[in-house]
Amino acid sequence: MNKKKIILISGSIFVILSVFLLFIPIAHQLSTNKKIDAIEQQFQDFSKEENREEKLKRFKSLTDEYQTYQRDKGTNGKLTETYSHTLSEMKQYFTDNDQIVLRDNTIIELEKENDLETLQTKKSNLESLLNTISQEKEILSNDSTTEETITKIHETIEKMNSRIQTLTEEQEKRAKIHYENEYFTIDFPEKWIDKWSVRKNKNTEGNITYFVSYAGDNPSFPMGAGIIDIHVFTNGTSYSEKKQPDLKLFGTTSKNDKVYLGTGTSGTIIGEKGGKLTLK
Repeated sequence: MNKKKIILISGSIFVILSVFLLFIPIAHQLSTNKKIDAIEQQFQDFSKEENREEKLKRFKSLTDEYQTYQRDKGTNGKLTETYSHTLSEMKQYFTDNDQIVLRDNTIIELEKENDLETLQTKKSNLESLLNTISQEKEILSNDSTTEETITKIHETIEKMNSRIQTLTEEQEKRAKIHYENEYFTIDFPEKWIDKWSVRKNKNTEGNITYFVSYAGDNPSFPMGAGIIDIHVFTNGTSYSEKKQPDLKLFGTTSKNDKVYLGTGTSGTIIGEKGGKLTLK
């Protein structure tokens, strides 16, 4: 083989090796870009999901994929950064959503909230959130922010339980001195607990009579005890003064029902020292 051929072959080998060595990083970059595109597409699919459970499945899928990459000793810095950043963005959704649920179900002025149904609904929502976080714990690997949220939820539920108990006790106490029907309410003094009663009687004339009685402080010595009749003439019925001359008009309800008071037998059943009658 002459000198020219050797030089030609050597030059060809050099060119081939140069092209090959040049192609390796290009191919590597193309492969990396393809994987990054796939990761970013997974994030787009995650963002489009409206259901939290489905979002969690996509988060877990990408987490498993990243862990496999790490076990295979992946050393691509750009790919590692993309995995880490994307999973962090996904996880932020759950953190933000937890904060929104906590915020929406936290009552700032709890001592002023008197609606038991509202309290119980918000408490139930927080308990559901707590259960959700607990179930997702192994997948999301709770961080300090999540632990702070869990602590805050427990504290909020505890305060709500205290408020619910207070309102329940107040309602139970009020029920012992409160009477209500579709026409009026009566609130009796606390000392009248277990000493008052209301009996309803529908008359043939179409009106309704309620007999309100008070047993007095001492049943064996009924001083101060008494009874009074409250007559309701519903809208469409009329009061006859000739038939019931002793009735006195107390007022008219919002539905235009007329309410009259009888004379009573003794004692002050309705009034300043007795029950407070309020029309609806």
